[in-house]
Amino acid sequence: NVRSTELNAVLGRAQLKRLDANNVKRTRNLNAFLDGLDPKKFYTDFDREGSSNYAFTLVLREPDQALLTVQAFSRDWLNDNWFRGPRIELAGDALAQAGRPDAAAAEWRTALKVVDQRLATNPNDRVALGRRVILLARLGDVAGARQLLPTVRQQMNMDPAGTLPPTWFAEACLVAGDRQEAMRQIDVALHSR
Repeated sequence: NVRSTELNAVLGRAQLKRLDANNVKRTRNLNAFLDGLDPKKFYTDFDREGSSNYAFTLVLREPDQALLTVQAFSRDWLNDNWFRGPRIELAGDALAQAGRPDAAAAEWRTALKVVDQRLATNPNDRVALGRRVILLARLGDVAGARQLLPTVRQQMNMDPAGTLPPTWFAEACLVAGDRQEAMRQIDVALHSR
């Protein structure tokens, strides 16, 4: 399916007025990003002609190195600005990037156990609930992810007014098949800036 999604439409519509200026900035940022990477460690030889990426592609030449880096983290649960969740989930992501889906699924199953242990201690942990939705969907249990999503949504509605939902919530909505809610979350975030 190569049709544009509703999510793409919401994002595009919000940016049309700034399209030309954003494209210049994106191209400049992409070039600065790729030129600053070590080409021995990362792929940098992308075709940049006419490119105006809004996201930076960071692909290791050796995904196994990413796996070793993730495995070296001393904690099972990361609570950082860039990721909140089980460390082993990132190992699964590195394995998926390396083209090893069976190994990735094994790591995601282990990550799901870490999430479940955390939920046994605190059943209302919204981050753990959200990670559970995402992991279930990655493991092919979209029905289970969809079933859990209302609980996650209820936890998100408990936040004070004016608090932006975390980006993982839009991802959880999307992987659970609730595109309308994912688009609503992204629209809220776009209009709050």
